[in-house]
Amino acid sequence: MSTLVKVGIAECGVLLGLLLLGLLFIPGSYVFCRDQGSIISGVLALIAGVVAYGGAMHAAKIQVAAVNEQNVALKNESRRKRAADGVSATRLLIGVVRRIRDDGKRLQGYLDLPQYSVANGIAPTNWRQLVAKPPLATVWNCLGLCNREAIELYLTLDARVEEFINSDAITVQSMRGQIGRFMGLIDALINELDDDAKRCFNILDEKAKRCAASLVPGPSAS
Repeated sequence: MSTLVKVGIAECGVLLGLLLLGLLFIPGSYVFCRDQGSIISGVLALIAGVVAYGGAMHAAKIQVAAVNEQNVALKNESRRKRAADGVSATRLLIGVVRRIRDDGKRLQGYLDLPQYSVANGIAPTNWRQLVAKPPLATVWNCLGLCNREAIELYLTLDARVEEFINSDAITVQSMRGQIGRFMGLIDALINELDDDAKRCFNILDEKAKRCAASLVPGPSAS
């Protein structure tokens, strides 16, 4: 119910009350008011009830608006917190993936040494331990903050590195092939993680821009 309507109803009630009061000074009106007292009382009660109902509805609307505003604020704060956590998670994962890439490149350099470049060359079995990765459980929470493509790429990379470390193949050729299988995933995975980090930074940047805008003084009155 709009404020204008509520004011109109209240004014009608006041006018009706004044009219009834004026009738008391008209000859014979007292008897009429006395006989119709129950009807008049009912009309006044109805007007009072409508006004009270309108006030209650207005108060309820104010309360609902305040709750909705609070929910929006909480949702935005949760979104910003997740974005901040996402930045940390993607940076940590990028560091892990780059470490695996560095290990793989170093091992490829060892395999290119002349003594291992012969046909059916055999590489030391302990070289497989030169490529390290953290247990999947260690980075699981970080993965949960990334997009689906990044998660799938990381899980594939983890499985292929695990396969390489535990393989029994000892020829240089087989070792090179296994290294190539996981090294081929790394650039695409880093790109996905970078995209996730940028998305999270953009969410945080929105708040920074709003805060900066609120600090800019408005035009001074001349």
